[in-house]
Amino acid sequence: MGKMHCQKKNRKPSVLKSLRQKLVVVNPTTDDEKRQMMNLIVEHRSEFPLKLREAISEAVNETPTIEIQPDEFLSRLFGAVEAYFFGQRRDRDNDDENDGQGEDEPDSESSPLHWWHGPNSDIDTEEEVELAIRFFPQILTRKLHTSPLSSLNDCYPVYMLLMCSKALAFIPLLAELGRELGKFEEEERYGLTCFMKNIIVHLVAQDISRDDPDQEHLDETIASILTRLKEKRFIHSSDIYNHELVFMLLNRSRRYKKLRTKRRLRFLINLDPSILEECGRGFGLLRLHLLMVRFPRTLCDALQKYEMMIELGMAHYPKELGFLFHPLSYRLACDIFGGETIAEIAETALAKYQSQNNNNSSGSSSSSETKHTLQTLLFAAATNDEISLEGLYTLVRRDPIALMLQTSSGK
Repeated sequence: MGKMHCQKKNRKPSVLKSLRQKLVVVNPTTDDEKRQMMNLIVEHRSEFPLKLREAISEAVNETPTIEIQPDEFLSRLFGAVEAYFFGQRRDRDNDDENDGQGEDEPDSESSPLHWWHGPNSDIDTEEEVELAIRFFPQILTRKLHTSPLSSLNDCYPVYMLLMCSKALAFIPLLAELGRELGKFEEEERYGLTCFMKNIIVHLVAQDISRDDPDQEHLDETIASILTRLKEKRFIHSSDIYNHELVFMLLNRSRRYKKLRTKRRLRFLINLDPSILEECGRGFGLLRLHLLMVRFPRTLCDALQKYEMMIELGMAHYPKELGFLFHPLSYRLACDIFGGETIAEIAETALAKYQSQNNNNSSGSSSSSETKHTLQTLLFAAATNDEISLEGLYTLVRRDPIALMLQTSSGK
């Protein structure tokens, strides 16, 4: 117990809290300030990302018999930080043109990510990455200088994170720090919506990543990133229409069968449920999805998306029966997936909606409440010209007694 207490007592205090409270000078001008910053970095090197720990140690140990000067140390470390956030090797040849990834390390060519030398969520934590940025906040607005013909030329570090699936998770952090530290122009939205380099668009489209991770896991990761950006108000519902995000996502799914995008689609629907009714193409999302299902190889994924749209449609537009029975969409769905399959989906969606609606209203489900919910849906369907007779038949088949009670009561 005494040994453990001693270890805890001797443990170095975290410097990140002091940086957050702006108690540390990170833009030193005097020699004393520069030396203090250097000493602080060296003392807390274990709290930096792994690759930057190596850079700090190398700078200190390279000339052990000669005291390193603060100017030289900070300059070298800033170069390492810059290379790190652009995913480059620190020892790359500056005369060689590169695309932002640097050259491969000979001793790591067996690794699937041997080309990426930046933030990695398998190795680095958000606190470690945040520490590096707070010591060198100017890194956020540094721009990559590569071939003028490269799409990466003049991009910010936050954009470079799109290149590697293991770096994506740090995008919200860089945007949050960009806002807090007062970086970027207003129209750049903290680096997320720069001209021709819109990170929100690329997250949805998943079209510039260099590696090939598990698609289900990647879809989940990107959806969680989008959710975090939404919580911080970095994403607006207007983005869906301004950049045709829904159409782009569905089109990418249709063209690349290995992609999994269901969670991203769910995110967009929840961001603005009105796209279920009008998605910017003159009709609803369900119909657009069905019109874009053309190849048999995509039917399994397409059917999963269809079921999700019906589920969310029932949640947000119950009086439209989730747009399931709108004549054109219904016939198209039956032609593509088969009438029996669509009937099963309809039964499942209606049962789930009734159960959730009853539980939300009273905390428990009962037979009378279920009938009341069904009666409400029946009345809505009967007075809606956009719902086909098949929709009414489906509701009646679920519980003919409910209809009898509705008519016998004079309603």
